[in-house]
Amino acid sequence: MLTSTPNRSLKREQSADLLAAALLLLLCVAFYLPKLAAPISAQDEGILLAYPDLILRGYLPYRDFAALYTPGSLYLVSLAFGLFGESLLVERAVGLLYWWALACSLYFIGLSVSRLTGYAAALATVIGLIFFPAGAYAMTAALALALGALLAAYRSYASGEPAAQRRLSLLAGASAGGALWFRHDVGVLVSAALFFMFLTGPRFRLARFFGGVFLVGVPLLAYLGTVGLDVSFESLVLDVLRNGPGRKLPLVISPALLALFALVAATVAAAVYGHIRKFAHSERVLMRGAAILAAGLLPSVLQRADGWHIIYVAGPVLGLAIVCAGLVLKAGRPGTATLRLSVTGSVCVMLALVVLSSFSAMRVKHTVPIVSGDRLIHFSAQPTARDLQRTVDELNRVAQPGWRIFIGPNDLRYTNYNDSFLYFLLPQLAPSSRFIELNPGVANRTGSGLAEQIASADVVVLNSSYDNWREPNASSVPGPDAANRVVAERYCEHRRLGHWRILLRCQSTEGNDG
Repeated sequence: MLTSTPNRSLKREQSADLLAAALLLLLCVAFYLPKLAAPISAQDEGILLAYPDLILRGYLPYRDFAALYTPGSLYLVSLAFGLFGESLLVERAVGLLYWWALACSLYFIGLSVSRLTGYAAALATVIGLIFFPAGAYAMTAALALALGALLAAYRSYASGEPAAQRRLSLLAGASAGGALWFRHDVGVLVSAALFFMFLTGPRFRLARFFGGVFLVGVPLLAYLGTVGLDVSFESLVLDVLRNGPGRKLPLVISPALLALFALVAATVAAAVYGHIRKFAHSERVLMRGAAILAAGLLPSVLQRADGWHIIYVAGPVLGLAIVCAGLVLKAGRPGTATLRLSVTGSVCVMLALVVLSSFSAMRVKHTVPIVSGDRLIHFSAQPTARDLQRTVDELNRVAQPGWRIFIGPNDLRYTNYNDSFLYFLLPQLAPSSRFIELNPGVANRTGSGLAEQIASADVVVLNSSYDNWREPNASSVPGPDAANRVVAERYCEHRRLGHWRILLRCQSTEGNDG
């Protein structure tokens, strides 16, 4: 009887954790369902469809098309496409799983204080679903893996079994290596956080951590070497640096940004307090990692402090701040009722925010399906939707299978944005350019090869709605005019449908591509 009691207790805890994961999944689904028919973000979500589709067609990231982030999410979505079919719904379902993984990671980190704290920390991320667009964005997956690494590192210190400590240290490193596959910047950040977490205590933890990073990170290096270290470095490092000035926005101190600063400051202050007051070693390690991760995510927000970037960082940081606050309260040894009241209060406040925000943020704009064969996307219901459908229909009518296509803005001195989803809607056509997404300072720089790549196209589709792009950054600086000259000299307008122009190779230039 004495030996069965711990087993029953363990089974109850496992059942409670499984129930929590199920409840979080249901909550994520409830908030995510209205977004399944939300309008597509022309380039940002368009590449989440186009890149995995190209991978299934035999293209390799970096060698055959440029991408600013590591390929983990691209291959995961392509796997989902292969299993369930290539559709917007499947891609967005993968995004839902990313958010659920992020919420579960915060829930299990919150168990370091109490089960209610776990729920409160997880709900902090679920709230982000209300404001964040649908899609399998790599940042969400990378953050889920980063928090999973934090959790494994904490539990390696909290466990009293040497075998479990070694296993969890290895798992922490492997999770950090996994984050490298999805976003190399997040992977480097969480690896740094874990390094400082593992500095204290037996060195075997640090060795196992490095072993885990090596185990998962080396295949990534091998992959990059296979496709070409030169083109991989060009996309993942040089293009990211080139793109920075064209995407950076002037820093405007908004209430949301001030709240994020306060959360980061509170997390760091809690970690310092825990160190000074000599909290339990495992708790100090967790708080140290949380503070490094929270502070390290700030630069990605400050680069472009709009709602999108604030939200995907604020959710996890709010969750970590709740956990650190719970640890401080726990160390103060308040009565159980006081601790539960404080945590329950934070849950109620967040649930109230969810309810209040849902009236506006969850209201999905009316959309129009744009159909091409068995593929479709949801487009904003506006007069241009009809023109877009007619453009797709015309391309399907005039373009021969196997033709090469280029899609971009009307003025190619500025490569700020494009309709990358059209590559997904037209799978019978091959991209003529390695720039599926267009970024300022990257595709329109001198020596990018954009003009030569356009010259190999059979059909060109240009969108004039991006001509009035105005942002107070380097995206307003024009690049060379070579791409515009290629279009003017080699291509004749076939049809203009609203903002979209379809151009075919002029007969006088056919066979004269030199």
